[in-house]
Amino acid sequence: MIDEVSVFGVGWPSATLIGAGVAVAIVAYIIAFGDIIVLKALIKQADEARPDEKVIVHIGRNHIITGWRNLFQGLFLPYLPLLGPQWTGGQALVVQRYMHATPEQEYTYWGGATSMFWGMSIALLINPIVQIMLPAKNIGFGLTLLIQGYLCSYLAMEMCETNVQRAIAGIMAGALIMANYVKLWGSPFFSAPAMGLVVGIILYLSLEYEGKGKAKKK
Repeated sequence: MIDEVSVFGVGWPSATLIGAGVAVAIVAYIIAFGDIIVLKALIKQADEARPDEKVIVHIGRNHIITGWRNLFQGLFLPYLPLLGPQWTGGQALVVQRYMHATPEQEYTYWGGATSMFWGMSIALLINPIVQIMLPAKNIGFGLTLLIQGYLCSYLAMEMCETNVQRAIAGIMAGALIMANYVKLWGSPFFSAPAMGLVVGIILYLSLEYEGKGKAKKK
């Protein structure tokens, strides 16, 4: 397997390919940053709903673990869907279950979190269970994306302070989606993440930044 997917088997990418991946890397960083924001928001909701336990999540430790894991996985077995700092859909499920349970039903947040982690890990090692769940793989992926999309959109709109910021965020999302279906000049430099960033920067400089400058002059 290493000979087929690892850089030590297939070789290192060219400078052109690395350059084309810069936009994707920036978007991946933004998505990962958004995952951390979602995590903090979910934990805050859990603390407010269940004052009997203070859930402590070390973001710095999360970065260290994620960084080492991604370095190892990127070199030997790169698979982008498993490189994020957290599983947002699973996190939302654990938090919601914890929030709506009494201390007698679920006395700690970590009970639900670890039971899901170990349950899925053990299930993946049992081939009959994997074969049973395999036909529903696309449904699971779709539900995960829907949950994550909802949470990210909800928090993003909450973080935006003005309607201009909300409009820019929405247009960036639209540009990113449309660029997946419209190939510009057949170049990887004009990928969907790159187009989303370019549109966002242009709109920010022409609407948000310029508007702030005029407001200061007044």
